Amino acid sequence: MILGRAGTSELKAYYLEKVRKLKDSHENLGRRIRDIEIFPEAEAAIYYSSWIISRFTFLFQFPISNGRECRPKVRDIGKSAQKALHYLDRLGLAQFKGGEWKSTNRQLHLPRESHFINTHHNNWRRRAVDNSLLGRSDDIHYTAVSSLARKDIESLRQLVLSMIDKSREIIAPSPEEELVCLGIDLFVV
Repeated sequence: MILGRAGTSELKAYYLEKVRKLKDSHENLGRRIRDIEIFPEAEAAIYYSSWIISRFTFLFQFPISNGRECRPKVRDIGKSAQKALHYLDRLGLAQFKGGEWKSTNRQLHLPRESHFINTHHNNWRRRAVDNSLLGRSDDIHYTAVSSLARKDIESLRQLVLSMIDKSREIIAPSPEEELVCLGIDLFVV
C-alpha cells in the first residue's frame, strides 16, 4: 500500500485523508441510492416534522384490490390529513385522481448533511418504540450494546451497508401490501 511507503509525516497525513474521503464517499448512503432526487431543504422542514406526513406518501401506493382500503379518499379524511395530502401534491409526491389520492412514484432522498435528518430518524425511532409496546410476535425490535475490538467495528459497518443495499434490492420490485419501517443503527457509544 502506498501509505506504508510515505516518506514524510505530511505525505502520510495526505494519504490518510485521501483514504478517509474515499471511505466516507463509499459509505454515504446518498451516493449508494440511485435515481432519487435530493429533498429540498425548504420542504424538508415540513415533510419531516412528523412521521404521519411521510406515512401518507406510502399508504396510497397500496392497490385497492389487495383487500385493504389504504388509499385516502377525500370524504374519509379529516382537515389535517387533507392539508398533508395537498402539501404532498404540491411536492409532486401525490395527486388527486378519480376521487382518490394516489402516489406519483416520485422519490426524494434526504442527505445526511441535511439539518432535518435527525428529525427524520427521531420520528421513526419514536414510532418504533411505540410499536414495541404492542408486543406483537411478528415484529422485530433488537437493541444490543456490546464491547468489541476496533477492527470488528469496520466489519459490522460493512455488514450493515451490505444489508441496506440488499434490502433496497428486495423493496424496489416488491408489490405494496404492507407498510413497514426498517431502522438500523450502528455507532460507537
